[in-house]
Amino acid sequence: MASYLYPPVVVKVGEKMADTELKDLAGKKHQLADFKGKYLLIDFWSIGCGPCIAAMPELKKLHESAPANLAVISLSLDQSEETWKAATAHVKMDWTNLSDGKGMAGLAANYGVTGIPHYIIISPEGVLLESWVGYSEGDLEKKISKFVQR
Repeated sequence: MASYLYPPVVVKVGEKMADTELKDLAGKKHQLADFKGKYLLIDFWSIGCGPCIAAMPELKKLHESAPANLAVISLSLDQSEETWKAATAHVKMDWTNLSDGKGMAGLAANYGVTGIPHYIIISPEGVLLESWVGYSEGDLEKKISKFVQR
């Protein structure tokens, strides 16, 4: 109800990024600002999303071959920590994996996420460069190469 009465401010391309407290699976607190100075490829995903799972091999490849100025971050929209942990193990995720525990009402709402997978690219200065929904093979590499020299 609160999100209807007080809708979140949605960040648009060219605007400063939204940020909030995020946690990893060990409970350690993080923020997107921790990655300042790097390009961020952020993946909003959930275990119940087939295209999200299909994108995982490409995200893993991007992470493994990422230059020093690129961080690949997956943000789980699964609200149950148990589901999030099981999903992470299922896809064998070994890159930065965070959650705010609020699903679509959390940070995802600040980026206008209405469907997943949803991806955003943030500049080293903290500006939203690109935002899109959906996945097709090779798309992530193509989008990130517009900004990051590999």
